Amino acid sequence: MPAFPAPERRAARMRHGAPALRAALAGAAATVLLAGCAIAESDTDRLGRKAAADAVDPVDTAASPPSTAPGPAPDPTRSPAPEARLLRNPPRQVRPAIAPAHGTTVGIGQPVSLAFKGQKVDPALRAGIEGRMEIKTSTGVVGAWHWAEAKGDTHLHFRPREYWPAGTEVTLDARLAGVKLDDRTAAGNRRLTFRVGPAMVSKVDLAAHTLTVVKDGTPLRTIPVSGGDVIEVTGTTGKPMDHFGNGYGDWNLSWDEWLRGSTLGASKS
Repeated sequence: MPAFPAPERRAARMRHGAPALRAALAGAAATVLLAGCAIAESDTDRLGRKAAADAVDPVDTAASPPSTAPGPAPDPTRSPAPEARLLRNPPRQVRPAIAPAHGTTVGIGQPVSLAFKGQKVDPALRAGIEGRMEIKTSTGVVGAWHWAEAKGDTHLHFRPREYWPAGTEVTLDARLAGVKLDDRTAAGNRRLTFRVGPAMVSKVDLAAHTLTVVKDGTPLRTIPVSGGDVIEVTGTTGKPMDHFGNGYGDWNLSWDEWLRGSTLGASKS
């Protein structure tokens, strides 16, 4: 199972809910997620990310009782969480918006997202906040949190190192009541549970001009597609147009880049 991709900007993209595949300008093959967070990647990107991810040594505590056999101790990437700072009787409380919705069934690429709307969270407080976040899964899944800011909001995202295993049940327990966000603002608790549905993936072969729909590893259908041609788009002044994103922002990051956005590092839920 490939890691969450950080594809080149030239790779094929499919936006969640979009009726057609967006133009792919280069690459021999791609993988597009059909449910949850839709993503595409080329074979070259996937191999490069695998090498980078293999260099990371996250904490990997097994879901079953640990073996007592002797062996070298792992070199963990997760740091101990400091105590979260609390704010008594805060004049303002911001309960983060969360996604996905409680009780829903999602695709294997669905992230867990908390958004502190209109709130900047002091970076010095983030490690304590991250330590109050708990992800529980029915299968052992290595993942990490990642902080980002956009348009006055502070976001905290969780993604697994690889796609969620199909059928996994995921529970978020954000124990944030009274946790300080700034000198006048505290957070509030949030909790949700969701289930991961079948692994629906489409594999695009740009050389063969085909897209194959795969469900839980079994090909269902192959259809013809075109990735378009390599072009340079210019504006009315003749200057090349700015590159634009595909709407997924920091989900395009490789695993090692993702870890750099976490205050504590990787853990296994």
